[in-house]
Amino acid sequence: MPRPSWDEYFIKIAFDVAERSTCLRRKVGVILVKNKRILATGYNGAPSGLRHCEELGCLRAQKNVPSGQRHELCRGLHAEMNAFLQAAVHGVSTQDSMLYSTTYPCSLCSKMIINAGVKRVVEAGDYPDDLGHMHLTSTLIECSNLRHVRLSFWRWLGVEHPDYDKATIKVSIDGVDWPVIWRNPDEITDNQWVYQELDISDIVDNRSVVYLRWTMGPTDSGWTYCGWNIDDVRITGFEPVTLIGDVNGDCHVDIMDLAILLSNYGLTNATPIHGDLDGDGDVDLGDLSILLANYGRVCPEY
Repeated sequence: MPRPSWDEYFIKIAFDVAERSTCLRRKVGVILVKNKRILATGYNGAPSGLRHCEELGCLRAQKNVPSGQRHELCRGLHAEMNAFLQAAVHGVSTQDSMLYSTTYPCSLCSKMIINAGVKRVVEAGDYPDDLGHMHLTSTLIECSNLRHVRLSFWRWLGVEHPDYDKATIKVSIDGVDWPVIWRNPDEITDNQWVYQELDISDIVDNRSVVYLRWTMGPTDSGWTYCGWNIDDVRITGFEPVTLIGDVNGDCHVDIMDLAILLSNYGLTNATPIHGDLDGDGDVDLGDLSILLANYGRVCPEY
């Protein structure tokens, strides 16, 4: 038998922790890990000292509350909540820790995971059928001084054909509008971690507010797949280099810059992105002369 990886090792422990759960609907186990050492564990169930649902029955089942909705109609705490509370009671910092769970976190626990400083989540659960939309959204990302921005990450994705189930990646610069930058083109059944890199420069270059969102759903009531699993998310880009004549900021003074300048020729109250290279507020012969004098130059990194 091959030796288990660290992820496999800790997920197995999370399943052992779940056996302590007294929830009648789903037993969930969570462990918090840092530097390959377990910081805290948690499983879902009633608060300490109170009677369990095994004795009183399930309030949510009695009221026919669907999974993932009306969290306040539950006597228990989620496994993630109990793990964070255990760490807090014993004075253990969760900053830069990893969380292993037997299922996907709900929206409430996802927010706690972010504020607790967890840097990575590994979960073993599938997404439910008849799912609406479930999102994993990043905190605010600052890209105001970056150009040619790219998003890269490792994925382990399982999703049915888009006619039935949808997996998407979205980006927002205001938290309101969420244009889709990637969607599953077909059925995807990853059996290993797959590297993915996306060019998001058209949307986020030089933006001070950027959010990323991985979305699962909507799905149908057919087959069940594992959904999104993501790791090592990175945003990369170039800090701007001052290059005289580079109107569009691509680190080349070329025909594209000349085209922008000429299209704005004669414009007043102009800025450098319009072709005002001498800073006098007009796009005129002086700016054209500057551009032509620097035509063909490139930034050092090119």
